[in-house]
Amino acid sequence: MSTRTRRARLIATAGAGVILLVATPMLAGCAEVMLAVAREVVRAESGPALPPEDDDQASHLQVALDALEVGDCYDVPEADESTPEWSSAVYPASCDEPHMYELFADIDLPESRFPADRFPAGEYPGDDEVWAASDEACFAAFEDYVAEAYEVSPFEFWYYTPTEQSWKRDDRRVLCVLGVPEETVTGSAEGSGAESS
Repeated sequence: MSTRTRRARLIATAGAGVILLVATPMLAGCAEVMLAVAREVVRAESGPALPPEDDDQASHLQVALDALEVGDCYDVPEADESTPEWSSAVYPASCDEPHMYELFADIDLPESRFPADRFPAGEYPGDDEVWAASDEACFAAFEDYVAEAYEVSPFEFWYYTPTEQSWKRDDRRVLCVLGVPEETVTGSAEGSGAESS
């Protein structure tokens, strides 16, 4: 999933190649790593990951954003020079605790938005077309979720879209997230507009 321009995806692709090149000599130790990851997956499947009492983000269990469900709240890892620009790893968080973002819609872009006379079947329509369709879809879902018009809400929204590569695999999924820029929120945004009226 992507929230960046094609340039960022090229950087991400090059970065993945460098990581693969560097990691190749370490493949001998992969079995131990895979076993440790499997243990963490089993532990994660036994219940939701809760933030530790000391709120040390480094000890939170990270999951991929697309593993969350509508209504789930989350935080993002603090970016540093080692964090890839394209990372979709997040820390699930209780909506009752201070958090940064909330997933408010999980939408498949309709085929009717990309008519065959303009976009041959399976051909990526381009970032601008995908972003415009995603913006429309998330904008339409926003008021239903928050119970308040976007124009008067304190929340902003962002979206994660299919990439050119995932589009070729029939990925049309858009994840719509909301939050208040550079602030944390306590409580779910779902229906919050109705509560404040």
